[in-house]
Amino acid sequence: MSSSTTTGDKDDATIELGTDSSNNSETKHPRERPHWIQWGPLAGIAALCLTVGCSAFALAILIASNNQPVDTWTVQPTVYIAVAAAIANTSIAFAYGRAVPIAWWYQASKGATIRALEQRWQIGSSVSQAVRYGRRLTWTTGVAILVAVMIVDGPLLQRASKVVSATQTSMVELNISLAPELPTGFSGGIHGGGMSNYGTSSEISTDWLHQKRMVLPSRPPCKGVCTGKVVGAGITKTNCTTSIRTIPKEDAFNTKATWSNATDGRFGTYGTNPAFVIGLSVYDRSAADISVLQSEAAMLYVGLLDIAYLQDPGGNYTAEQCYLVPALLEYDVLLDGENQLSINTDGGSIGRVVSRANNTDPGWDTIWYDDTTLVSNTSYPTALGWFTSFLNGILQANVSARAPVPNVLDADWVVDAGTFNAQAMKYMTPDGKFFDPTRDIIQNYNELMFRGALKVADWSNLTSLMDPGLSPNQTMMANQTLTQNVFKSDYRWFAGATVLEVIVIMAVLPMFWGWWTLHRDLDLSPFALGLALNAPLLRDANAAEGVKGMLRTHGDTKVRYGFVVAEHDATGEKDELGRRASSGTWRVGIGESWGVVHLTK
Repeated sequence: MSSSTTTGDKDDATIELGTDSSNNSETKHPRERPHWIQWGPLAGIAALCLTVGCSAFALAILIASNNQPVDTWTVQPTVYIAVAAAIANTSIAFAYGRAVPIAWWYQASKGATIRALEQRWQIGSSVSQAVRYGRRLTWTTGVAILVAVMIVDGPLLQRASKVVSATQTSMVELNISLAPELPTGFSGGIHGGGMSNYGTSSEISTDWLHQKRMVLPSRPPCKGVCTGKVVGAGITKTNCTTSIRTIPKEDAFNTKATWSNATDGRFGTYGTNPAFVIGLSVYDRSAADISVLQSEAAMLYVGLLDIAYLQDPGGNYTAEQCYLVPALLEYDVLLDGENQLSINTDGGSIGRVVSRANNTDPGWDTIWYDDTTLVSNTSYPTALGWFTSFLNGILQANVSARAPVPNVLDADWVVDAGTFNAQAMKYMTPDGKFFDPTRDIIQNYNELMFRGALKVADWSNLTSLMDPGLSPNQTMMANQTLTQNVFKSDYRWFAGATVLEVIVIMAVLPMFWGWWTLHRDLDLSPFALGLALNAPLLRDANAAEGVKGMLRTHGDTKVRYGFVVAEHDATGEKDELGRRASSGTWRVGIGESWGVVHLTK
């Protein structure tokens, strides 16, 4: 194919960015077209908008995942953020790739030196060239370096989300199965003064002794630790009397001194010189005043001797006698995620009394006269009897004071080592005094009965064995405390990444300036430049139609790189078909293959 030549002194390479002035006059002038509708710049600007959208998406992920449990996210937020960062970086690179040709052509349209255009192309095509020219920092080099630095945007965004261990609290509603009181006759039976237990009460006592964890029969949906209030079985004190026996200073060396007559003995007899006493017994109406209580109860006796330095100020012996009766108590409880329940005694709470329990077995109240003697029923079921006997065997103490040795002036009353036991050691102070054990005793009772309330919660006949209107089905409003791994968003890293993105976008965006003044969607492809520079090979192509138009007319032309004669694009060598080209000036370039000689020949 022969190439057309141009005539005249005018350089076609400078006419309207390579527009051939020899085109047919009927060809519509490029400036008459709506050149602002061009795929390249519009796609580049859309890519910049997509970058902004990716930042907004990453921010939404950070906000949505902040303080959220890790197990609630199938795909971790960092994965979404990494994808958003990758899309943003790709969009920036795409936009920059579209902006570079526009900036190059726009600069060429305004007039520039060949050196300036070559430098702009090198900077736009390689970041290494941008660094090379960075000593003479220009807008072009700055943008190229910023686009290259944009790669750190991804790591910055990913550091904005991390996993930490956090404690969270919330209110939850839990359905609890717990009997508010023990069934009638739950613990065992009294037969002729003897005590027998039922299997369940014996199991409860063993579990309490070994401090086995309490487990709810139902499984409420508690995660972590749930704290709340429930109503369960317990005891409360009633009809208490306190007696104080003053021991004068003169009795300091009196070996015959005694103070056991501080009480009337209805709650038990505990030696002539009691120092520390814990006594539990079943309330027997035949031995006690039947007018005191009309329900079964336990009888608690606690005696404390203040024996320190008796010879100086004197001393006293204090005895407290109380009846312990079944009651409904409101407990502070803790429930963990493994369905294990415990009574919360922090702050000294042992349960708040809601009401007395009125489910004493009717047989307990059966009495009759044998001639003139009042006799109680000697065989009846009991709710407290077994627990009372069991705890007395564990908690009882009967420590006596030993009189001073005669004629030893510095001798005092001391605790008799022969009667000392573990309970006395637990409550004795270094100066020979004793703490009051009543609170601990009631707490032990309550825990035993609370365990019983858990055991019977699923009994089918439970409601018939409790006071009317009571049910084991309770609703507990609980404060749920959960320590778990959660996502924590650090917006400082996001801010850093976003600032970098904004700077890059604001740097790239001006490179699109003037695209609407260019005649077509231009790029820096070799043939686009060839058209613009009026290359001999493409002289007869319509430059106004751009590369696409050139491909329609010249796309099938076979070309070759090598030695080409500049005048006629031919050489003096023969081609494959035996044709001989005319002589001319040699140059290295691309020409029609039949007129090009390989560089090695």
